[in-house]
Amino acid sequence: MFAFVFSFLFLIWHGAATTFTPARPPAVPLAVRSPYMNTWLEVGSGDGNLPGAWPTY
Repeated sequence: MFAFVFSFLFLIWHGAATTFTPARPPAVPLAVRSPYMNTWLEVGSGDGNLPGAWPTY
């Protein structure tokens, strides 16, 4: 039991003592093109033009 508690406390102390500093801050992409975010505009009857119509998603 003592060995378990000692190893647990050592791991907590060792993990808190790291001084890692990355060269650059992490980046978050502003826009991602994904196949799951496609939107399709249905083509109307006739020649396919929809003047004044709003798309429905």
